[in-house]
Amino acid sequence: MPQSTPAPLAHITPLQQLKAGKLAIRLPQLFIGLIGFGFSCALIIESGLGAMSWDVLTLGLVEKTGLSYGALTVITSFVVLLLWIPLKEMPGLGSIANAVLVGISADIALRFIPAPSNLPMQWAYVILAILAFSFFDALYIGSVWIRTKRRSDDGAHAHHRETCRNHPHSP
Repeated sequence: MPQSTPAPLAHITPLQQLKAGKLAIRLPQLFIGLIGFGFSCALIIESGLGAMSWDVLTLGLVEKTGLSYGALTVITSFVVLLLWIPLKEMPGLGSIANAVLVGISADIALRFIPAPSNLPMQWAYVILAILAFSFFDALYIGSVWIRTKRRSDDGAHAHHRETCRNHPHSP
């Protein structure tokens, strides 16, 4: 079975992202999605029954440094963005907003979410956190501020055919 090469990532600058249209829908959708991420992270942390994958690192750093969960989330996010430099990747608006809003909203949520008083309440927090995270993840991804692979195999094959046709050694 022949394998096709993956389609390239769509490279658009933050300015092009702003000019991509539908800002009145996409911008609030982005912010609601990211603030919801922070809420869902806070909810699962407050449950005492687990943490999201990146939160394990962040919670370990909270214990070692005494800084807040949100502050460390912002710091680690920007460290990750700095690691993109050697990869010659430029973060988009969604990545930068993610680096800031998730940590801030999580710290705010952690101030207001009451500690669960029993195991069934802890499980309710976990279930709600997973459902909330899924919903807010769909909002975030749906706002299309993140770089996504092109879905059209036809476009990739057409580009390949055109490249081969224009190759100097083609008949």
